[in-house]
Amino acid sequence: MSQKTINWYPTVAQEMSLIYPIETFERLFTPTEGGYLFFPSRNAGGKLVTTEEYAKLHGNWKKVAGRKGTLKATVLIVLVIVIWAIAETFYALPEWSGGLVVTASAIIVALWFVWHSVAPWRLVRGRPDASPPRGLSESQMAARSMVPWTMVFAVIFLSGMFLSTDLNTQDRTAQWWGIKLVSGLFFLAYAWIGFQKWRDEQS
Repeated sequence: MSQKTINWYPTVAQEMSLIYPIETFERLFTPTEGGYLFFPSRNAGGKLVTTEEYAKLHGNWKKVAGRKGTLKATVLIVLVIVIWAIAETFYALPEWSGGLVVTASAIIVALWFVWHSVAPWRLVRGRPDASPPRGLSESQMAARSMVPWTMVFAVIFLSGMFLSTDLNTQDRTAQWWGIKLVSGLFFLAYAWIGFQKWRDEQS
């Protein structure tokens, strides 16, 4: 397969769980002789990651996405909000500054998580293939395994809640139809993903 067809960015399923938990991180790698195979995309061959490299990636991600890392991120956002609240009592800050501070803090923390979550892709970029690309069914199964069951159930529940509310209203505006359409699509998509994941685990 031509190298020009290879997409070095995460697939759709990987993007949906880009801020993946520790268990999902481990599913990115397939044990093999000499270390682990990492497939950067559906069309890419497997890239060899040594045992030492895997241990370093795993350790770094655990520091970021583990309990301590998540707690640090939460404390940082709360601390910024507290500092802004104190500053507001002494200075005449504009009303929109509060929302800006919270949004900026959340974006910075999210970008920090994203940067660390794509470390495997940065590591193997430019490396030769150690194995051929996976078949379509195998790559789809691997992508589904990256979507945690908690996310499947949460999206089905939330989208179902939005889909089922206000069904008897007479004021069916464009916004109402947009919410129903989007929530319906999410509900059907994750119901299908859940069914496929269940079937994968039964096989």
